[in-house]
Amino acid sequence: MQSLNLCTLGYHDLRGTRHWVIRQGMEQAGYRVTECHTDAAGFLPKYWALFRQYRRQRAQTDVLFVPFPGQYIVPLAWFMNLFTGKPLVFDAFISLYDTMVCDRKLVHPWSPKAWFLALMDRLSCALATVVLVDTPQHRDFFCAAFGVAPEKILVIPVGSRTDVFTPHSLLPTPNPNPNPNPNFTLLFCGNFIPLQGIETILRAVYILQEQGANVHLRIIGKGQQFPAMRQLAQDLRLENTEFLGTKSLQEVAEVLQHVDVALGIFGTSRKASRVIPHKVYDALACGTAVITADTPAARAFLTHGKNALLTPPGDAPALAAAILQLQRDAALRKRIAAAGHALFLRSCLPEQVVAPLVQWLSAR
Repeated sequence: MQSLNLCTLGYHDLRGTRHWVIRQGMEQAGYRVTECHTDAAGFLPKYWALFRQYRRQRAQTDVLFVPFPGQYIVPLAWFMNLFTGKPLVFDAFISLYDTMVCDRKLVHPWSPKAWFLALMDRLSCALATVVLVDTPQHRDFFCAAFGVAPEKILVIPVGSRTDVFTPHSLLPTPNPNPNPNPNFTLLFCGNFIPLQGIETILRAVYILQEQGANVHLRIIGKGQQFPAMRQLAQDLRLENTEFLGTKSLQEVAEVLQHVDVALGIFGTSRKASRVIPHKVYDALACGTAVITADTPAARAFLTHGKNALLTPPGDAPALAAAILQLQRDAALRKRIAAAGHALFLRSCLPEQVVAPLVQWLSAR
């Protein structure tokens, strides 16, 4: 069978987890992947750069793929793909409107910008041949919010950079612990957006501190709520919490491989109920025990007490109790970590993640 050519078109992060996993999976499935990519600033410079690049690739392209974030690029891709009969695959991943208006609350719902974001979500999905999202719950949201037909959406989980995130015991040359600490160590890594529920994490650690538990929290990342959460940690007088700032993926992996428990998300927004974040997949890939919120998306993938512990969203006492349970029961923690890693190997490797897309393309 002759290899098919998949050409990407966008301003995506070439090293980001989402794109890396999809590209790796498609290459493992036998596709040749060509990148039409731009870092140009501004709408028109992006369009012009991508137009020129794809014009040279169009004849050899079998599948045109617009990676996340691509709502603004899909109209160009659609125009350049007219009358070719080639499928236009769009990785929506998340909704711009839902993210900026409903979850992060950075845009007022009745503002012109909010209407524009909703229009781009709807238009990009309408123009694409098939749309990719990360969970069944996100698929249902796109169908309800933007009128996308269910059969037009494929669920492609996030996965993890398996070239970076792997169990410490499987490394050719195991890395020393970059931050050795005798206490029971937790890790949260994120960009401080509301759905992550960092306030719940800090209040849970405060409860444990008041109980005298020897628990140490490391936090990696910065973002929207960073100043407020840093202030909350000071107000709570947390003595066992360390803000490490922004780290590279390799540095995150080194920390993750040595902590006792990785924390997922604990926000209470509707979007939080529909996602399984990168940090959960990365922890599973490393064989680190996970605690995250008990949401529809999490329950569809994880099993409480078997491969993760799930706690009610926004419930700091419940999170504190789950952390204490894994601190006191090392055998349970190791079983959960091992089962989580086994789940990752069964269903989250790149070739497994892209299987629905490969099957869809093969059936055309």
